[in-house]
Amino acid sequence: MAVMERLTAIAKERQARVVFPEIDDPRVAEACDKLRAEGLCQPVGLSEPQDHHVAALVKARGIKEAVAR
Repeated sequence: MAVMERLTAIAKERQARVVFPEIDDPRVAEACDKLRAEGLCQPVGLSEPQDHHVAALVKARGIKEAVAR
């Protein structure tokens, strides 16, 4: 078994929780989604992830958040 395959198997077995303080960054949130989907760990954020696209639309257009979603 290759090194990366062994490490992936170990990570899936352990299901470690990994804290991501920058979870509100869209790139970090996307990486956390991928880690969770692949079963490599249980990402935990220090804050709730935010939908930056909706927030930018609300701010730029002056529309209500519910309408933007």
